[in-house]
Amino acid sequence: MMQTEYAQQDSLANRLNIVDALVKQATKAEIESISAVYLIQANQEINLLELKYSSELTIQQNLY
Repeated sequence: MMQTEYAQQDSLANRLNIVDALVKQATKAEIESISAVYLIQANQEINLLELKYSSELTIQQNLY
């Protein structure tokens, strides 16, 4: 009886470890995905600022 109980507890612990590992992988993937989105947005904002600066510079050069 005792051995069966230990085997059940061990099996449950193994399943919990697997679930824990899967949750950690999913969380890591989600964080990486969110980070990628922020990097893309930041890059787009930089590109827009570069375009704005470039067009303002062109306008100023054409005025003089």
